[in-house]
Amino acid sequence: MKLLFLRKNLMVAMLAVSTLLFACKASDSKIQEAAQAKTTAIDPGVTVAVNEGVATLTGQVDDQTTQDALANAVKDVKGVKSVVNNTTVASPDVQVNPDDQIRAAIEENFLEAGVRGVDFTVASGVVTLTGEVSRNDLTKVMQAANEAKPKKINNQLKITN
Repeated sequence: MKLLFLRKNLMVAMLAVSTLLFACKASDSKIQEAAQAKTTAIDPGVTVAVNEGVATLTGQVDDQTTQDALANAVKDVKGVKSVVNNTTVASPDVQVNPDDQIRAAIEENFLEAGVRGVDFTVASGVVTLTGEVSRNDLTKVMQAANEAKPKKINNQLKITN
């Protein structure tokens, strides 16, 4: 009888302990809520989904530093077992230098027009022409440079007959 009583008490105790442990375990929704709060503070465009303690981050961030900070912040949330960082780093906007566009256009125009012996520089949209050119080819050179649509052409060419 004593053995039966001990078994019952032991079973009741084990059941109580397992219930307490289960009740203390954070649910995925509570983990997600805490993780989302941390990520929103860093980047509001990132979302968090949690499944069985695995937090998955999605969205686009500005740089690698932000991406790393998000993962580290979520790792610190109680109940998170691991983090899958599916965020992507946005590509920087590539801005083409207008001087580079003008330079490329003039090079192409000079090549097509057969212009030789003329050098040029481009700075802030202003083209400076240097070198020697025959009087007959001057119009061809100026036209080729103007077709690139610079702000101004500074003609420092030496004209030969």
